[in-house]
Amino acid sequence: MRTLTPTVAFSGILATLTVTCATAFAKPGGVVVWSHHGKTESPTEGAAIKPGDAFPFSYRQANMCQDDAVKVSSYLSRAPPAQTAVLPSGQLAPGSFAHHFGDWTVSNWGLPSKNPPPATLVMPVLEGTPRGTPMWFTVVENYADCPDHFAPIAPLAFTMSSTPSQVQKHERDGDCSSPSNHPTGALADLTRDTDFWFEDGNVVLVARNTGFKVYKGLLASQSPIFQDLFASASHAEETYEGCPVVRLCDTPEGLRCLLPYLLPSTYVSVVGSIPTTVNMDLENEYKRLSTLILLADKYQLESIAHQAIECLKTAFPINFDQWDARPEADGLHARAGCEPSTSHRLHAIDAVHLARITHTTSVLPLALYHCALLGDKAAEGWTREDGTVQQLAAGDLERTLGGYKHLCEKRAGFLAGLFNAAPSAGCRTPIMCGELLQILWEKGERVYETPALLHRPSGWTFRLPLCQPCNGELEQREKAQRHELWKELPDIFRVSEKVKVWEE
Repeated sequence: MRTLTPTVAFSGILATLTVTCATAFAKPGGVVVWSHHGKTESPTEGAAIKPGDAFPFSYRQANMCQDDAVKVSSYLSRAPPAQTAVLPSGQLAPGSFAHHFGDWTVSNWGLPSKNPPPATLVMPVLEGTPRGTPMWFTVVENYADCPDHFAPIAPLAFTMSSTPSQVQKHERDGDCSSPSNHPTGALADLTRDTDFWFEDGNVVLVARNTGFKVYKGLLASQSPIFQDLFASASHAEETYEGCPVVRLCDTPEGLRCLLPYLLPSTYVSVVGSIPTTVNMDLENEYKRLSTLILLADKYQLESIAHQAIECLKTAFPINFDQWDARPEADGLHARAGCEPSTSHRLHAIDAVHLARITHTTSVLPLALYHCALLGDKAAEGWTREDGTVQQLAAGDLERTLGGYKHLCEKRAGFLAGLFNAAPSAGCRTPIMCGELLQILWEKGERVYETPALLHRPSGWTFRLPLCQPCNGELEQREKAQRHELWKELPDIFRVSEKVKVWEE
């Protein structure tokens, strides 16, 4: 068994991972390791990976095992895995790693693999991990399935060697000073932004090919990141109309979203300027909220980040009555293919990501519920305005699919509790009401064609000729059952340990 362990620097929220390779060998009892081995081709040395983002994964097998394939497992750990941590099963012992990416097989001799590694993995967001903490990306090869644990090449000495490289200085998305990040485009072709080009400005921010002439002092006083960028720009050779140029890796739309909250002449409060109902203008308002959270975090704008996160928490509340009072909680929005509900559920994918990177875990239960209603589409992700696709992290996708299954399993009991009841004590037409309730129970899956059990059906289902007392009791039962289900959401989506505040 062999472990290949690149080191990575984990930088927390919207940070980077710096990868440097080191090699390790381990020998659990009865397993032979030899010099012809595989190689991790990606992630490569110096790769920059942000937590929550997907990154390419490639592992090339080159061993002389006489079997047709070997098993590989991939992990992320806060320290080099010890030799004693490698189990005879070919996996690392529990507690010796921070994240398990998965187990696969890599074929030998060019044969097809039955369970090949994926082309991409998602770097997890690890709570409580400070910026700059070294992390190790490890691939473990398991040769236990080789015939007689034997290979014709003499094994190497069994030693463990894994030393992290020095963590590089954190390179933010907003810093395009490195050649790899420097946007292309001549300043002669620069397009001046119509709203944020002040003639007396003293710095030009360039996002792609759009320029924003603003005031260094105002931005630097609110953001230590802008302060650092402007300090570097003061020595830069690139200028525009006598002003230093700072190239950013943000989109022009992103800066137009952020700058009104930073400049006195246009300053507005986040709270109150963005609607926070779940059915907000999805194509504009939610995107604006998401952009604000990401940029406020990146530029360390604490006040804006706090206000934007409060808006996100209001959009995904912890209180059942707040949810139930909303028009979008009506069952009409739960029907398959209904718009704008499908759009909102796609935005919920991003809300889960924002909740993770900002540690706003109270958002997770309701956001994951909306993701679950996407079904298979949850794996496709949400496309941002710049074309990048935000996907659920592997663990959250698993929670989403597991929660969907759990909701489907609860549907039969939910329907029985709702419709398998006798007419009310004050019923005026007990025979007719009893028959109607029986029909609703038998046809209940049409009432709830998706497992959207939190959505109230009263706006479109309770139009049958039940008497007023029976209809009133039915509405009370369905609201009580939805309320009980609401309390279970953190458990259904397996986030109860992270969500400290939720309606009991």
